[in-house]
Amino acid sequence: TEEITGIDIVQTQLRVAEGYSLPDLGLSQDVVGMSGCAIQCRMTTEDPNLNFAPDTGRLELYLIGEGMGIRIDQSGYQGLVISPYYDSLLAKITAKGRNHQDACVKLHRALSESRVRGVKTNIEFVKKVLENEEFRNGTVNTSFIEKNPDLFDVDNQVSMAMSIVKFLGEQVVNGPLTPIGTDAVPARTLPPIPRLLSTSEIDSKSGTSSNSSSSS
Repeated sequence: TEEITGIDIVQTQLRVAEGYSLPDLGLSQDVVGMSGCAIQCRMTTEDPNLNFAPDTGRLELYLIGEGMGIRIDQSGYQGLVISPYYDSLLAKITAKGRNHQDACVKLHRALSESRVRGVKTNIEFVKKVLENEEFRNGTVNTSFIEKNPDLFDVDNQVSMAMSIVKFLGEQVVNGPLTPIGTDAVPARTLPPIPRLLSTSEIDSKSGTSSNSSSSS
């Protein structure tokens, strides 16, 4: 509503609570117009495949797609620990376009460019909703999700960078896992144990004797 009318609703509510009237604020129904179309999604730490159960953990990576026509109201940041005691909301992403289809395209792009790692999110689910032709045509009703179970066929959120870091860590800690191209058992060579030298042997190697050392 704020995006298509240009009116800050929260600010207006506060001004009214202060005692201002709508005419004082220059507002009346005949001057409130609408321009374009806007759509908002809630980015949450919820797992669609577990009946949208909230997930917990630390945000290892947190980047939200931006651009023209995108508004972001967020509380998340990299390093934030998501606990089970509060709302799972990370951000509200609002896209504005000339029409509903245009707004859907912009919102889909912003979600596609977002990267959230460390917890499960509903990003892929919302993208599937935005890709649905019925949704884009604006002909959905309250049984939309029930009639479209394919919305839950989402791709796993895999971070290439995090996968490389995990691989390098495995190599450093556990060694290379590449199989050896032979069935031969590696030779087990015991390292030689150095023999301790006696005092006389040490003196002879140094060119002195223990007697001369004691007499001096």
